[in-house]
Amino acid sequence: MKRAEQEIAELEAQLEELDKEMTRPEIAANVGELMDIHKTAEAVRKKLETVYEDWERYSQELEELEE
Repeated sequence: MKRAEQEIAELEAQLEELDKEMTRPEIAANVGELMDIHKTAEAVRKKLETVYEDWERYSQELEELEE
């Protein structure tokens, strides 16, 4: 579970950085580079969603074990 929490934090930080990159004027003016960053951000979002689901599953399993 700790590993999932660490991965969530890393992915959220990466996503935040990518979002900041996309707002930079020199990136926004370069459609090709903007699209590349957008694709990367979408991949990170999908990975983050998967890790959130894993974390929820681990959390539920832990609660069941504690009962």
